[in-house]
Amino acid sequence: MPLRLLRPCRRPACVLAAALALGATAATAQQPPADTAPPRFTPVRDVRLGLAATAHALAAPAGWGRREWLAVPAVTAGLAALSLADEPADRFVDRDRRGFKNVLLNTIEPLGSEASIPIVVATYVAGIALDRPGLRRAGIEAAASSVAAGGVITPLFKEVFGRARPREHEGSHHFQPFGGDASFPSGHTTQAFAIASVFAAEARPLWARIAAYGLAGGVGVARMYHGAHFASDVAAGALVGTLVGRGVVRFGRSHARLAPTVGSGGAGLALTYRFRND
Repeated sequence: MPLRLLRPCRRPACVLAAALALGATAATAQQPPADTAPPRFTPVRDVRLGLAATAHALAAPAGWGRREWLAVPAVTAGLAALSLADEPADRFVDRDRRGFKNVLLNTIEPLGSEASIPIVVATYVAGIALDRPGLRRAGIEAAASSVAAGGVITPLFKEVFGRARPREHEGSHHFQPFGGDASFPSGHTTQAFAIASVFAAEARPLWARIAAYGLAGGVGVARMYHGAHFASDVAAGALVGTLVGRGVVRFGRSHARLAPTVGSGGAGLALTYRFRND
């Protein structure tokens, strides 16, 4: 995760982040515990899972098959086609810096940067406090997805493409690889969707899934509103974040199943990371 995300958060979005974290906790902790003894709290195992999930996300292309590689030119063509509408879309955006819309977008935008950290941390801590291994796992997955997508993949793409931002008035097709410009893809949008895709995949209530993706989409709109990104930048960021997030969830479900437990029947093995059954 970029170091800039670690700056103290003093914006209204932090209050919203705290509320979302509590909402995520409620949404993912509604079911009663399974008929198994509580698992031991094993932070070392959790760290290992997070590191393994991050490494898996970064190395995923090495395991792609024909279908995944054939999708690359199709996605590239789609983004290229969308880029033709970037400048008209940028002119269409109403950047009136007054009123409720301005306040709302300014509040949502940090959910793609520093305000996302309290959500991830609160989800993991709530999983420990409520003895919900699946909720713990969701926090681990969200952190891993954030690091891989927002901290490594998107910054690398930014350097490689070197696209100028809309507010620089260089046009939508001004690219200077390794030149310092960093419009493509949108980092805030990547971060928001990397976390939202995990919660949407893991949370049971439909409203939680809609809220997760809705707020992530709002981050992308806010970045366009502030002249930081074109529509294709936002679309690419959403794609990267979602693909990484869902890949991390699949990895978490298949690799984080066994943990020692202690109960009246003695030590044993139990399924403790089954998010929907805890």
